[in-house]
Amino acid sequence: MMTENWDIELEGFDELMKDLVGRYPEIVADEMYKTMEKSLAVFHQAVVVETPVNTGALRAATTTDIVGSPVSLVGSVMNPLIYAWPVERGRRPGKMPPLGPIAYWLYRKGIVTDRKEIRSAAFLVARAIGKRGTKGAGMFWHGFQNALPHVERLWDALPENIVRRLE
Repeated sequence: MMTENWDIELEGFDELMKDLVGRYPEIVADEMYKTMEKSLAVFHQAVVVETPVNTGALRAATTTDIVGSPVSLVGSVMNPLIYAWPVERGRRPGKMPPLGPIAYWLYRKGIVTDRKEIRSAAFLVARAIGKRGTKGAGMFWHGFQNALPHVERLWDALPENIVRRLE
C-alpha cells in the first residue's frame, strides 16, 4: 500500500485565524443582542395585541428593555402603569377599589354624564367589583404563549447567524 503526503501552505491562513478568533466574541455578542431585540419585538407585539383597549394608554405604555452583558442578557417586556397588574391578573373579591378612577371611567365612557350621579354610580361599580372581583385579561401570559414558538426559532437560528458572520 502506497500513501502520499501532501503539504499545502495557505498564505494568510494564520492571519485569518487570528482575525476570526479576535472578532468572534464581538460577533457573538452582537448577534445575541440582535436576537434579543427581535425576540422582545415579537413578545411586545403579541402582548399589545392581547391588551384590552379602553383609552389605549395601557397598550401604549407597554415597553421593552435589555440589560446585562453579552454572556447574560435579560430582556423585559413591561408596563409601568399602576393598573396594568390588576388588568393582567384580575382582582380578587374583597376590598372595594378606589372610586376616583371608576368615576373618571364612567364619565369618559359616557355611562354617567350627570356629575351629581357619578360618585354614587362609581360606588355601585366599586362595590360590585369588591364583591365579585374581576377577571384578568392575561395579556402578558397569552401574548408570551402565542409568541414563544417564533422566539424559540429566532434563538435556534443564532449559531447559524454567527457562522454566517464569520464566513
